[in-house]
Amino acid sequence: MKSNTYLFLILSVVACSCSEMKDKPVRVSEVKVSVDAASASVPVSEIASSSLLLLPTNDSLIIDEINHIHNTSEYICLSDVSAVYQFTYDGRLVNQLRKQGSGADEYLNVSDFSIDSQNNLWILSRTTQALFKYNWEGNLLKKLKVDLWPQNICLLDDDHLLLYTGNEENSSGQQLHLLNVSTGQIEKAYKPIDKSQAGYLHVKSNNMFRRCDDRSICFHQLFNDTVYHLTPEQLTAEYVVNWDGHNIPRSYFENDFQNIMEFFQDFHGKGIYAYGFNCFVETEGSYWISYYYQKTCACAIVPKREGKPLLFTELKVDALQGYPVVLSDASLFVQDDGSIVLPVQAMNVKEYWTEHNLQGEEIPDDSNPYLLIVRPKE
Repeated sequence: MKSNTYLFLILSVVACSCSEMKDKPVRVSEVKVSVDAASASVPVSEIASSSLLLLPTNDSLIIDEINHIHNTSEYICLSDVSAVYQFTYDGRLVNQLRKQGSGADEYLNVSDFSIDSQNNLWILSRTTQALFKYNWEGNLLKKLKVDLWPQNICLLDDDHLLLYTGNEENSSGQQLHLLNVSTGQIEKAYKPIDKSQAGYLHVKSNNMFRRCDDRSICFHQLFNDTVYHLTPEQLTAEYVVNWDGHNIPRSYFENDFQNIMEFFQDFHGKGIYAYGFNCFVETEGSYWISYYYQKTCACAIVPKREGKPLLFTELKVDALQGYPVVLSDASLFVQDDGSIVLPVQAMNVKEYWTEHNLQGEEIPDDSNPYLLIVRPKE
C-alpha cells in the first residue's frame, strides 16, 4: 500500500511538471530516507573533508548574525542585515559593502545577495521591494523596483535574476519570477501559488537555489518533497523524497490554519511528519539531505547504489577538539560547488573548551564566528 502511495506521488509530480515542459518526457527519481534511524553524532572527518576559518575581528569588522553565504572560486562572500563582506579563503577581508540607509543610493536592509561574473553585487532589500547593483567600491550601478515581495534571489546569468516570492499573492499567481535586469521586466514565471497554503505558510530558507551549470539551477522548498531543475525555459521535477511514510499528506495543508503559529502548533503536536530539506547536495555516489523531524534537524547521507544510509543530528569538529555542532542550532549554507558552510560561534567553542578542560588557540572574547566548510566525499 505504501509503495502505491509513493507511486501516485511521483506520477502527480510528473504530471504537474509536464504541463510546463511542452510534452517532453520526464523521469523523476525517488530518494528514500528512513527518518527514525538518525544517530546522535558523527565526526566531520569520517564523512567529508573540511576546513575551518576564524573570521578576523576589529573595531570596524563586527559581523551580526550571518543570513546568507554565497562563495565563489576565489572568495567567501557573506552578509548580515546591514552589509556584505568578501574574504579570501585564508581569512583576509578584501571588500566590505555597507550602504545601509534611506538615501537614493542606499538599501534599507540586506535580505539576500548575488554576485555576477564581473564581481558586481546584487542586493535585495525586501522591505522596500528594491534591487540594487553595486561595485565593491560602493558605487550604485543600477536600481530596480519590483511589484513583488521576493524572499530570495539568484542570478541565472548576468542578464537575469530569479526572484522567489513563495506563496505570497501577486498578480502573476506564480512563486518564481525571471527578471531581465536590463529592462526591469519579468520575462517568465514558474510554479503556481498553492492557494491552500497562501494564507499562512510563509517560511524563509537559506538554500532555495544551487547552480548546476551556466544555464540551470537546482531549486527546492522547505515544505515541498520535490527537487526541481530550473532553466530559463522550464521548471522540471527531478527528485522526490520519500520520508519512509512520514511525508506530509496534501490534505493536511488544506486545513483551515489562520496563521503560521497555528500551523506549527498543530504540526508539532502531531509529531509524525518530516519536512524541510534545507540542504540538498548530490555527489557522484550519494545525496546529502537535511530535514526536520519531531522538532529536530538531522542530515541523511543516502548512497545512490548499495549501502546503508547514515543519519546524524550533530557534527563533531575535529579541528576544534571535537566541538559538537548541533544541526538544530546551526545555519547551513549550501554552495554551488556542493560544499556546505556552517557558521560556528567562537564564544561557544571557548565555553566548550573551558567546560571540558581542552586546550586550543586562544579565542578573543569579541571574536567573529568560525566558518566550517564541509566538502562531502564523493
